[in-house]
Amino acid sequence: MNTNVRGIFLAMKYEIPQMLEQGGGLIVNMSSIGGHRVFPNISPYHASKYAVEAITKGAAKEYAQQNIRVNAIAPGPVETPMIERVVRDWNVTREELASGYPANRFSTPEEQVRVVMFMCSPEASYMTGAIVSVDGGGWG
Repeated sequence: MNTNVRGIFLAMKYEIPQMLEQGGGLIVNMSSIGGHRVFPNISPYHASKYAVEAITKGAAKEYAQQNIRVNAIAPGPVETPMIERVVRDWNVTREELASGYPANRFSTPEEQVRVVMFMCSPEASYMTGAIVSVDGGGWG
């Protein structure tokens, strides 16, 4: 909760006044497939990611008229050290974990970044309050 919810709340607490002063801006928050799909034994994680999505959607509605766009990305499994912890803690193989997704693999950090870059581009200028799943077709 401190990292996933409080961290985003505090970041936005300081980002939004600056954006109001400068006439607009954009925020991309970090959610997860855990923000709209629940797995056993990690309820606090899910609660934190559901909260991120609610904060994102609320802020998007509150600040759209001030030219501030607020969206979130919801990654599935990404090749990071977190995958190794999940494999260990859930007692599954990497292959078993990846097989739950139609793409049958984990994404790279670069694949996630490209989506964030699009969300920050002029091509996404009408996008606000969106939660974009980048999960290999798994749960979006």
